[in-house]
Amino acid sequence: MENQATRFQEIVLVRALKEDDEHAFRMVYDAYFERLVRHAYSLLHDESRSYDIVQDVFLDLWNRRQILEVKRSLAAYLHSAVRHAALNDIKRLKVHSSKLDALVHLLAGFDVAADERVQLKQLEEGYRQEVAKLPKKMRSVLLMSREEGLSHHEIAERMGISKATVKTHINNALHILRHKLSSFSMLLLYLLFG
Repeated sequence: MENQATRFQEIVLVRALKEDDEHAFRMVYDAYFERLVRHAYSLLHDESRSYDIVQDVFLDLWNRRQILEVKRSLAAYLHSAVRHAALNDIKRLKVHSSKLDALVHLLAGFDVAADERVQLKQLEEGYRQEVAKLPKKMRSVLLMSREEGLSHHEIAERMGISKATVKTHINNALHILRHKLSSFSMLLLYLLFG
């Protein structure tokens, strides 16, 4: 009987979501958020990334609310969405890691002469100068992301801005740097952060 009651409640919540009911969304968020974070953590073993994944799943739920199709149950739908997003995140990190490994391997194969070391130092200095010219908030977000390794969620909390604003600052910063730096510099940035 309890299962039928829960299923009925989910049907009512999904119908309310489709009708843009923010209170229904808040109820779903409150009911499932912590469970979904634990589920993501069981796959990722990273608390910050787990929170980011679940936040993105809820953002997607709200954005797609009017076309939402829940076949079994809302809980199963949300757990499946988190699992899918976590597995995509793992794949993305593996690709990033393999790019970094390839770059390290490539650079290790070179016998870096003194003049090449000077060029690499100049390249790094050029990058630092261009980053220093970025608007203050954009520069802070970029440095927290790239040098401190903070997630978008952590940066948003630290700066008191939304995750969407964090993403916008990073994208804008990379766009500016792409126009200011050489192709080789951008290749290195892509290999390291792409």
